[in-house]
Amino acid sequence: MVEKTMTNLDIMVEELVMRTKGQKTERPITFDEYLYFIKSAIRRFYVDSGQDQQYNYEGFSLITSDDPDGFDHSSWFYDATFRADEREYILLCAEIGFYNMVQTEYNGIVSYTTNALSVANADKPYAYLGQTINDREDRRKWLFYKMARFGTVV
Repeated sequence: MVEKTMTNLDIMVEELVMRTKGQKTERPITFDEYLYFIKSAIRRFYVDSGQDQQYNYEGFSLITSDDPDGFDHSSWFYDATFRADEREYILLCAEIGFYNMVQTEYNGIVSYTTNALSVANADKPYAYLGQTINDREDRRKWLFYKMARFGTVV
């Protein structure tokens, strides 16, 4: 049974996928990896906002519900609700995690094949990863300042 105080993480994963789908990756990113980014971002939100005592490591649940059509559907939930600005902060942190992973994987490839990549222009989809990460970090800082200024974080 899903309670009103739970956040559907599947919806947040979908949002993260939509925000990052334009970024080329060396391999397909799995649902579990996107879910990991969201879970890590939730933990970061609690730590960054000084609410680390309220973070519940066991607050993540996979809940299965019966569909009227006879199909079971499972969704991941976290045992808390987040306001719109908090959700945005969490999604920004998840995006940063995603782009850092892409950059790390790309750096591993480049270290072996720099000349071949530059000759074939295969490095172009990754040309602005650092700037993308910096842009997300700047927005995250601005949002955190806004939340702190208006008393929404400790």
